[in-house]
Amino acid sequence: MNDDTPYEKLKGTDVAILGNGAFAVENARTCIESGTSKVYIVTRRKNLANPRVPCCFVHQGPVPTPGAFVLRMFEPMYELCGMGDPWKYWSVHTNSERTNVNIIQNSRFGIGDVTFLMVAWGRLEFVEDTLKRCSRHTLHLTGGRKLTGVTVILKALGLLGDFAVDNLHGMTEIVGNFCAGDWRRVLSIDATGMNAANFSTFSTGIGTTGLVAMYKFLYDFPREFYKIQGMGLMSQLPRHKADAKLDKPAYLTDVKFAMSSSIIIEAMCPKIGFLTQRFGEYKYTMYHSAHGLDRTLEVC
Repeated sequence: MNDDTPYEKLKGTDVAILGNGAFAVENARTCIESGTSKVYIVTRRKNLANPRVPCCFVHQGPVPTPGAFVLRMFEPMYELCGMGDPWKYWSVHTNSERTNVNIIQNSRFGIGDVTFLMVAWGRLEFVEDTLKRCSRHTLHLTGGRKLTGVTVILKALGLLGDFAVDNLHGMTEIVGNFCAGDWRRVLSIDATGMNAANFSTFSTGIGTTGLVAMYKFLYDFPREFYKIQGMGLMSQLPRHKADAKLDKPAYLTDVKFAMSSSIIIEAMCPKIGFLTQRFGEYKYTMYHSAHGLDRTLEVC
């Protein structure tokens, strides 16, 4: 038992991964690459997986891609590999016509065609259940099923925060991105989870760039901050308190919290919007220059 994966010992083994976030899916891929015979992803609820081409499309788009369009791009791969109807996954909230959709889940997409290939070849199985107990080389699941022959268990159950970060800043709560409400101390993480109806990216780069541009503007022009502070900014920003019982520091916030913070500040200081208004154009140009459609189809 340790904090590392013994990749050199995985050849010919059966592996169970507890969890179904992006990290769990990436571990499944690495296990198969290391020669594992079979991987089980044991999860309470099966999360959406993202094929590569829809990911490419979203990343190159000059405007956000509607969630309904994203799910329609998922459909061929899901049908081909027997992954079910993506519209019926627990995290998908849509209308009866399937024209509007909101995807809400506690983790990001695991991205890559290899996930679907592993399922199609019988090398990866999603098991919707929870672990009750273990005996020698066997997982006993709550629903009664036994996974036998499993010699390696990997836990990928989500991000564990470090209270050392809170202690460093002497805070028990974070207000927006401000440590203990001090606007001069900005702290941002790659916020956990997903809550969106439209998608500009599946990575952190664009959001982080916009965040840096926003706070640099407020540092360069502090009177702009004092103006929105006088308008009641601090009372409107979301607050997150540390919870020792849940082992959750104050700085560990989810994507809904992060989005709310940015939207409130940008709404109160419209000048910030001008800093990012050409991000879509830049993203589109950059993507097609570095990895255009012809190259994508060639690789496919």
